[in-house]
Amino acid sequence: MFKNNLEKIILGIAVLLMAILLAGGLFVEDRSAEALRDTPSTAVDRYEPDELPTIEMPVFNWRDFGPQRGESGWVFSLFTPPSVWFDPDEEQFFPFPPSLPQREIEIVEPVGPVEVEIPFGVILTGIEEIPFHIVLTGFIGEEGEFFVNLRNEETGRSFLSRPGREHPDDHEVRIDSFRRVRFEDDGIFRSYGEMTITNLRTGDQYVLRDGERVGTGQYRATFESERDGTEFSLKPGEDAVDNGLIFTLEQIDVEAEEVIVERLEESTQDTDVRTLQPNQSEVIVRLVEQETEEE
Repeated sequence: MFKNNLEKIILGIAVLLMAILLAGGLFVEDRSAEALRDTPSTAVDRYEPDELPTIEMPVFNWRDFGPQRGESGWVFSLFTPPSVWFDPDEEQFFPFPPSLPQREIEIVEPVGPVEVEIPFGVILTGIEEIPFHIVLTGFIGEEGEFFVNLRNEETGRSFLSRPGREHPDDHEVRIDSFRRVRFEDDGIFRSYGEMTITNLRTGDQYVLRDGERVGTGQYRATFESERDGTEFSLKPGEDAVDNGLIFTLEQIDVEAEEVIVERLEESTQDTDVRTLQPNQSEVIVRLVEQETEEE
């Protein structure tokens, strides 16, 4: 009995709960509809898309297709109107896009002469006085009967002579006089020979003493070749040839320690004159025609 009543009670409670739930659902549905009805229109307008900006595109002015001024280099038209030419100078195709100006033909000017520096050819190494070529090396005999022993430095030969004798062929000198000079040195008596001699080449007279070499008062300049380093000496007026170049010593300035030299090229007959100082290199500027390269 109690069991049957319990089932009825549970069934009643379930029915009551279902009625409550159904009533709540209707209320929520009514509230949602009311909310939609009360929503202002501005809330929807806020999400409308803006208009896209207008983009201005550049407009190219395409050239009308036409012949290439009657030139033979025109090949074909690509996409018409852009044109393509063949450049025979550069051996390649050359397009003319619409945004670029027409290429100007490059004019190559002929190559003219250029300045080239060349060495003068010789370097001055020094200036020296020319010594007399005869040296007194000794004497024998008594007063008034002296014989003198001499050496020619140019030939390396020694010879015996006496006052008044000439040697015109081998040595070009004349022995004018000779005397023995005596002197005291710390209590010791010593002597040396002294003679006068005439240079038959120039007529100049010199005084020679034992073992001493005297200068002639004339000077010469010594040079070194810039080509191979060989050395040679010149007196004023003399010249030397070096690999097709003729160098002439024109003047020596002993006080300034410089010389004036003329340089002559045998092949071209070009002449240059330079003032040289010891151990200084000189250059010559020449205008030389450049050879154009053949393509």
